[in-house]
Amino acid sequence: MELNMAKPYRFTVLTVALLCLSSNSFSASVSGTINVNISLEAGCVINGNNTLDGDSAIDFGTLDFGSVPTVFVQQDSAVTGGAANGIAVVCSSGVTPSFAIASGNNDGSIVGGVGNGNHTMSDSSGNYVDYAIFSDPARSNRIENNTSILMAEFTDTTPQTIELYGRAYGTSNVAGSYSDTLNVTLSW
Repeated sequence: MELNMAKPYRFTVLTVALLCLSSNSFSASVSGTINVNISLEAGCVINGNNTLDGDSAIDFGTLDFGSVPTVFVQQDSAVTGGAANGIAVVCSSGVTPSFAIASGNNDGSIVGGVGNGNHTMSDSSGNYVDYAIFSDPARSNRIENNTSILMAEFTDTTPQTIELYGRAYGTSNVAGSYSDTLNVTLSW
């Protein structure tokens, strides 16, 4: 006796095809909305980060003097942030910002004000290296605390750059990692 397997196979293929066709006839859809809004306030973008009045802990950049021998005389560096040579700032149209360094966390730590800088870096053992911040690459215009650097009024979204140059002075001969934090303000 010979079995004919072709008929059940045809039935199965036909059944699957009919089920696929019938499933399309039961499709459904819904529609709705998405609410979209934004509130624009006068503010600035500093190194690519949005800032509004009252924001704090904004990253203005880094001043890295690198690695030098303990007996160095002076070492130069520049602040890097969102711009290759400084702090990139874009503000709302009509805003004329000003930038100021308020202080460093270790200011006044060198006894008797000895040294050439107005700021100091410290290590974990109470040793200090002093440094200063300048507004020019020749390092002839030192920026004193709370002295404003005025920027031009913003009329479009072209970034302006605050260029800051540092010079560290060899005031310690003790090897170690020295650091400081400058407290700065951008006002508008």
